[in-house]
Amino acid sequence: MKAAIVFIICVILLGCEKEKFFAGDKSFLFISEYYNYAWGFQHWGWVIDNKGKLRTFKLPEKWHDVDKDGYLTEAEMLDNYAQTDSSSVRIDSKELNAKVLQLYMAAGGKLSDPKSEMFDAGIVTYSGFIYVSKIGKYKRILLKQTGDIYIENQSCQAKELYNWMLNIRQTQINPYP
Repeated sequence: MKAAIVFIICVILLGCEKEKFFAGDKSFLFISEYYNYAWGFQHWGWVIDNKGKLRTFKLPEKWHDVDKDGYLTEAEMLDNYAQTDSSSVRIDSKELNAKVLQLYMAAGGKLSDPKSEMFDAGIVTYSGFIYVSKIGKYKRILLKQTGDIYIENQSCQAKELYNWMLNIRQTQINPYP
């Protein structure tokens, strides 16, 4: 019952009436990426798809980044998904649904100003995606970015989601590429 109330509040606050969480079977909800251009290009990470399956990627050939407004098209999402590899890790559906509700709440969080923290360390991002059916695109919700440039979504839900994703990374992805 609590989850239903939280969802209704999210729908009202975010104006995403009758939104779907995802468009199709080949979309992901959460993603952690590492980028580094120092000493040669590196790009790897992992996603949690809409079925709760954890999938990984390393140096994908044609990875699509979000546009200047933070969106991926459905075709770009499908193309990115096709470049991931399956793993044996799966997130329980009840847990995943609760995290998706938190993601909708985190979408309204204010981002901190970017802060330079390191040099040549690269950037690690932790994000989620919300499908916006009105425009047929996925909106990236940044939870936290660390490394060369630090940015944090200041909502308490984003902080909880970041800790959840960090725990998955530390306990389920071995070794982290």
